[in-house]
Amino acid sequence: LETYRSLSFDYDKQYKLLKNQLKLCDLITKTNKRELQNLQQQLSTTEDLVYKQEKEYDINQTSLYEMLNTRFDLFKIEKAITDIKVSEAKNKIKQLQLYGGVLLFFIDGE
Repeated sequence: LETYRSLSFDYDKQYKLLKNQLKLCDLITKTNKRELQNLQQQLSTTEDLVYKQEKEYDINQTSLYEMLNTRFDLFKIEKAITDIKVSEAKNKIKQLQLYGGVLLFFIDGE
């Protein structure tokens, strides 16, 4: 009976650990989606700003420094979007590994 309780506790502990790791992956996915939406809105706004500044530069109303600064902001936003997409890909891989761990847990009991 003690052996059963010990094994039961170990299995329960392992199952809860896997379940919590999967919940964490889901939370990371939701956060990444929300942040990606915000960055895409920022990207759209900044691209529009760059377009308008190019027009203003043609009629000498915008300085070159202003345009370069805005383009640098555009580059930073694009980099942040790429970083989030990479993070999401890593998260999906981790999620698949965890699902595999859950399957092995139920198949092998380890």
